[in-house]
Amino acid sequence: MIVDGSQLLGNADQFESDVTIVGAGAIGLTLAIRLAQLGKSVVVLEAGDTSPRVDYVQLNEGINQGFQHRGLLQGRMKALGGTTRLWGGQLVPFEARDFESRAYEGKKRWPVSYTEIQPFFSEAFKILGVGEGLQDTERVWRLVTKRPSEFGKDLTLGMNLWLPQPDFSQLFRRWLHDPNGPRIVTKSEVRRLLFEKGRVHALEIATAGGETRRLTCRQLVLANGTFEAVRLLLRAVEAPGSPLQNNRNIGKFFIDHLHGIAGAITVQNQTRLRDLFDHVFYNRHKYSVKIRTTNEFSERLMIANCVGTINTPNSAGSMLRDGLMLARRIVDLSQWRQSMAAANDASKMARILLPLAWRYLIERRSTSLLDKGAFLGLEIEQIPTSASYMRLDASQHPDDAPIALHWAFDGREMRAANEVCKAIDAEFRASGLGEIHIDPRILDEDQSFLTSCHDSYHHMGGACMGENAEEAVVDRNLKVFGTDNLYVSGAATFPSGSFANPTLTAIAFGLRLAKSLGQL
Repeated sequence: MIVDGSQLLGNADQFESDVTIVGAGAIGLTLAIRLAQLGKSVVVLEAGDTSPRVDYVQLNEGINQGFQHRGLLQGRMKALGGTTRLWGGQLVPFEARDFESRAYEGKKRWPVSYTEIQPFFSEAFKILGVGEGLQDTERVWRLVTKRPSEFGKDLTLGMNLWLPQPDFSQLFRRWLHDPNGPRIVTKSEVRRLLFEKGRVHALEIATAGGETRRLTCRQLVLANGTFEAVRLLLRAVEAPGSPLQNNRNIGKFFIDHLHGIAGAITVQNQTRLRDLFDHVFYNRHKYSVKIRTTNEFSERLMIANCVGTINTPNSAGSMLRDGLMLARRIVDLSQWRQSMAAANDASKMARILLPLAWRYLIERRSTSLLDKGAFLGLEIEQIPTSASYMRLDASQHPDDAPIALHWAFDGREMRAANEVCKAIDAEFRASGLGEIHIDPRILDEDQSFLTSCHDSYHHMGGACMGENAEEAVVDRNLKVFGTDNLYVSGAATFPSGSFANPTLTAIAFGLRLAKSLGQL
């Protein structure tokens, strides 16, 4: 059930619940729905409205103080559905080696094992409406292409699944309008956490009318994205009686994924190249193909995750299907009504999504509208470093200060880029596909290549999970150290980042938290 936040001007106590969740994005909504299924009363506080603003960037206060990070402003949205109103819907689970502390030098330790989280990946796919036959990308690859996924000795061809409807405000429409589901309170921005004896006993909320109200809470989960969750935690450090005052890890180890063009490809067998790397469409779902290293290769060299993408001009059929998927996001035909409201929503989403889609195509050189060449793209895992962090803008009072991001790199990512590019080039030459003219900076492991890459809007870290408050912000169950009822759910808690879009893994951890809260 969706409630306009202006009703908070009346009696805020009517919104008391077993669990209060801040943020109605990917993590907040899936967590809220699962808790409602478990019989818990849930209130979700969303800062934005039911429909996004075209100038949504204006709501994303933030200051870049390190390397440029576009996602700080452009890669998040305050609205029902959160940033799922922007993303493409890519679902990739982290793998077993991503949870191992010695997978590569500099990797942070996860306090939760892959075995513990694996069942919740299946649960995440289920709540998102992805059937078992679609989850197994290896099976789909063999079924559609009729070939094994091995790509030479050290590489494999892996596929990433994309949701047909990535906008969670549409995907979960039934739950959002169900009187027995979670209550979603829009236009209600949480400004402060108020503590009493190690507990968050109330929230200070700014309503749409500019009024401030307090809402008491029993169990509180911050699921409002990495930047906003960390901003609330940093404000809480300054709050009277806060149990977070001595935690120096809040905001530390911010990470993202690095995307860059590694070199041009001289193609010798265009037909086979397309057969291997064109998008795969199966049962109304899209799968994109990427070149990944085998576990043996990565473990032998002790390198961070790095995958290759072959960016070729899309086929006419692929471009048509991608266009139809984008149109479906802009205009939901199943709910379309000939009304001014529907036309206005469609117009707003077109103005938001079309520029993003065009920029995606340009940066990956993936459309024949641009050129006829092929390029090797890289997606690189950022190694956590203490030089990359978030803090509050010191020039303003903590209650009003925007987040300030100092994005920095470790530098050892270049070794992974070097080894992976050389392995891909060797296989291209051996198989007669062509040859790759690798950027000399990669071959020299020159860190200036990293500064020419761009971020992926995959905001992680800042409230990392760990064994104790000396090294982390939340424990293995996502509870903030030193508190009794405060949790953080989302990629902010990730100690490291794999190579994959973090959303599915964040949802899985949220569902694991739901199981724990459901037993209280």
